[in-house]
Amino acid sequence: AFNGANVEAVAVSEAEFERYVARYVLPALDGATEPAADPHVIPRIPNKSYQMKFTQEGNENISEEERRAQVSGEQVVAMLNQIIGDGLALECSDIHIEPYEADCQVRYRIEGKLLRRPDPIPMRYHGAVVSRLKALASMNITERRKPQDGRVGCLFNEREISLRISSVPTRFGEKIVMRVLDRS
Repeated sequence: AFNGANVEAVAVSEAEFERYVARYVLPALDGATEPAADPHVIPRIPNKSYQMKFTQEGNENISEEERRAQVSGEQVVAMLNQIIGDGLALECSDIHIEPYEADCQVRYRIEGKLLRRPDPIPMRYHGAVVSRLKALASMNITERRKPQDGRVGCLFNEREISLRISSVPTRFGEKIVMRVLDRS
């Protein structure tokens, strides 16, 4: 017992300890009343809109019927352009779109750290976003139970970017990972 309190020893990782100190100890020492921001969330993303032009790179054959079935609603296109554009502006190496029960999280790998966007995608858009990406990458949009790979090129700020896209089935839907490769 220490000053009348029971002390229990527990093992935690260094990362968990640092997160705890940053969230609860340091703000208390500074006299702050709010906990520190989550270090795994991007604090602020600039409010910019992006215009991108996608080019087909995939060599898989996709039927014309499946091409016409691709989702191209303005809201989904704008949302995807925003997600990919923000990731490219932040110079990320990967973009993850991960479905959960309530919403769909977007995370960027920046300098080796996986950081979450502060604004998740509502689950009602998940299927449309995945279908749009799979159609762009010449993947089979009707296959949802097997992992798939594809690629698509895009022009961003006069840079040629290649996105390698992988889809993996999960409990709540398909997870998408986009690997960013700058051709320039």
